[in-house]
Amino acid sequence: MKSTSPNAIPFTGYHHASHQPLPFVSGFAYGKGALLLVLAFLIGLAHPGVAWSDSGGVLGSSSPVQSDHSPALELETPEIRGELFPARFTTLASEIPARIRTLSVKEGAHFAKGKTLVTLDCTVEKARLTRAKAVLKLAQAKADIHTRLSRYEATSELEIHEAQGEVAKAQAEQEIILAKLQKCRIHAPFSGQVVALQAREHQYVKAGDPLLDIQDGQNLEVHFLISSLWISRIRVGDPFTIHLEELDKTFAARVRGFGARIDAVSQSIKVIGTLKGKGKGVVPGMSGRVHISPDHHTQP
Repeated sequence: MKSTSPNAIPFTGYHHASHQPLPFVSGFAYGKGALLLVLAFLIGLAHPGVAWSDSGGVLGSSSPVQSDHSPALELETPEIRGELFPARFTTLASEIPARIRTLSVKEGAHFAKGKTLVTLDCTVEKARLTRAKAVLKLAQAKADIHTRLSRYEATSELEIHEAQGEVAKAQAEQEIILAKLQKCRIHAPFSGQVVALQAREHQYVKAGDPLLDIQDGQNLEVHFLISSLWISRIRVGDPFTIHLEELDKTFAARVRGFGARIDAVSQSIKVIGTLKGKGKGVVPGMSGRVHISPDHHTQP
């Protein structure tokens, strides 16, 4: 026979028949929950940085934690990408309107400094030069006659000055035509390689029309971006390496300079480096990962 003593049955706050919460126990639980919510609200007003869990426990402060270390000393750049650029490159254009007579180079061809790359048809300018020479000769003859007549006071000072002015004007016209004739041949400003042809032989071009793109493929530079916070930690002359993925080789380089301004959006700045030497098969446009150690300066 089971004991009917109150101590033998643990109090759970439920009727044994219906298993429903007793009214006084339910009211007590709800009152406790409301009290906890009020306390949490009051503490939140006093300490807005404290977060609470659903059970009433403190999860932690949402205020930012102040670090004792400078952010510049904690920088970690997982990967810096660099690209090779020619030290010198330009687009050669026609300075006079004319027809292209010859293009002595093709795309990808190498050339030496001073080589004639493009020859323009300047037949019209040559004819103008012949006319200018004749005008100058006539003006000079008239000026000589007025000079001899002035000895006999048979001419006026005004006529003498007018004759001399015609000579000067004819000389200037001849010099203009000679300058244009010098532009009929376009020479290479430096030794390099043809990147692209933007015109063809027998094509008529206007002044300013591009003819071909050239570059100096022997002297290469490395361009890459770093965080602007590193600008005080990297100096001109610092060494670094770049692993070119196209060749699967690593090349040494040195910092030559920095870009003129910091990009405010990405908070980055361009670094320009000079590649040491030129390995076989290295061409502009190759890219790879740059490894540079901040605060690793070259001793003078």
